[in-house]
Amino acid sequence: MQGFDGKIIFVAGATTDLGWRLLPAFERANARVILLDHDADDLLEMAARCPGRFEPLPVTQKSSQQFTDIGRIWGAEPLHLLIDLLPIGLREGSDCMIGPSLALIEGLGQGLRAAKGSVISVIPTAAPEDPVAYQVAEAGLCRMAQVLGDQWEPHGVQFNVLRPVAGASAQDMANAISFLAEAAIAQLSGVHVPIRPALH
Repeated sequence: MQGFDGKIIFVAGATTDLGWRLLPAFERANARVILLDHDADDLLEMAARCPGRFEPLPVTQKSSQQFTDIGRIWGAEPLHLLIDLLPIGLREGSDCMIGPSLALIEGLGQGLRAAKGSVISVIPTAAPEDPVAYQVAEAGLCRMAQVLGDQWEPHGVQFNVLRPVAGASAQDMANAISFLAEAAIAQLSGVHVPIRPALH
């Protein structure tokens, strides 16, 4: 992950398998990384890999109000990269993450605009056989990314999306996030990268 030396990366939903696989890239990037999730023990273990640069931010629940409050506290501090892994919860059968994702991304918008930063949202691709609620949530998250990307593009903020299907490997997704992070530095926005399972 080139170009993030000394910059700030915020990872929401950090304790997923994907979050763990991103840690080596963050270490190599020499970035300050804020790790947000509800599992405090996992967050402390993650932060211990790189004391002083990895900072745990445990939350009691993934709620819109809590994420709005975090954005208010963050304010205009420059934020160079926001990686939103919260929608991965859709694949794990948790409640819809549209509201919390929107609250967090909008809440951190001032900092993203201050840094002319970028957002990478991981939105799992629904299959035709998935429940209707899941498919509707996926469509809503994709629309959210499009609307925010259009609104923030004049402010220099890039918004890209990773679209894994069921069975996609966490390592492939981590590699794609590194690619999208570097693409954002090159001012590429509106990119949707599909990640499919490897064929054996």
